[in-house]
Amino acid sequence: MADTEDVDPLQVRKPPEGLSRAERRVWRETEAVRVAEVRDQARTGGIRSVLATAPPKGLGRSGRRVWREADRDNRSRRMQAEVSGSESDRYVGAMVLTAVIGVVIAMRVLFSGGDEATPQPSTSPPAVTYQVTVTPTKGE
Repeated sequence: MADTEDVDPLQVRKPPEGLSRAERRVWRETEAVRVAEVRDQARTGGIRSVLATAPPKGLGRSGRRVWREADRDNRSRRMQAEVSGSESDRYVGAMVLTAVIGVVIAMRVLFSGGDEATPQPSTSPPAVTYQVTVTPTKGE
C-alpha cells in the first residue's frame, strides 16, 4: 500500500534526495514562492491581511529572502485593492449622508411651518421719554 500522508500546504516541503547544493537552494526559493502564494490565498480581510509575517522554517537564507519579497508583493497588492475599493465606498457614503440630511431638512420644513409663521399679538410698545436739561450759558 502506498504511503500517502496528508501534507499541509502551508508547510515547507523537504527537497528531494540527490540534489546538489545549488539545486537545493533553487528548490527552497521555489518553495518560498509557493508557500507565500498559499498563505496569501488563505488570508482573510482586515488589518491582518496587510501585516508582515515571519517566514516559515526550513527555507534557508535565500529562501527567506525570496519569501519576504513575495510576501511584500502580495501585501502591497492587497493594499492597492483595499485603497481602490475604499475610495468608491467613501463617495457612496458621502452621497448617502447628503441624501439623509436633505430628507431631514425637507421633513423639518414641511412639518414645522405653522407654529413660527403665526405672529403673536403684541402689546403697545413702551413709551420712551427723553429728559433734557438746559444749562445756561454765560452770555445770557
